[in-house]
Amino acid sequence: MMSVGRRGALSFLFAFFLLGAVALPGDSLRFIPGFGIQGASAAGCTDGSRAEAKSIAASGRFITPHTVYAPDTFAKANWTAKLELRYSKERRCAWGLISNVNGFSNIWLDRSSNGGRTWEQLGRRSVHAYNYDTYTGVYDDAGKLIRACTDTAPNGVSTVVCTPWY
Repeated sequence: MMSVGRRGALSFLFAFFLLGAVALPGDSLRFIPGFGIQGASAAGCTDGSRAEAKSIAASGRFITPHTVYAPDTFAKANWTAKLELRYSKERRCAWGLISNVNGFSNIWLDRSSNGGRTWEQLGRRSVHAYNYDTYTGVYDDAGKLIRACTDTAPNGVSTVVCTPWY
């Protein structure tokens, strides 16, 4: 039987780490090519965290897969609120942003595990100001569909507007 010294064993393990070929029990660490070894919490986010939404937005590392325009409370001169679903591929989480609000609106996310047949409402926030923006906290998509929604009341008639599912 061939004896491998301590240095040889460490070199062997290091080579496997470089190739991403070592699986560690419990997925406490994982190798991601091009990024090195990361802890299990590297992906995902803390459901409801507005601080994480603000941090990801400031980093610019997100996409806006859907944007819709909703008639606002006091619809004058084509005044519309802009509703965005924002998504971080890196963190696998989404949040909603509403801007250009003229009066009262709410924003929230819906998350569905069955293709949109049913969903749970997440992170409802209210806006009570003119020309104002607000956003929800982040929510892990966890392999589910997610969308941003708002309710407005143009001309006193309540209207719910949502982005498409993502």
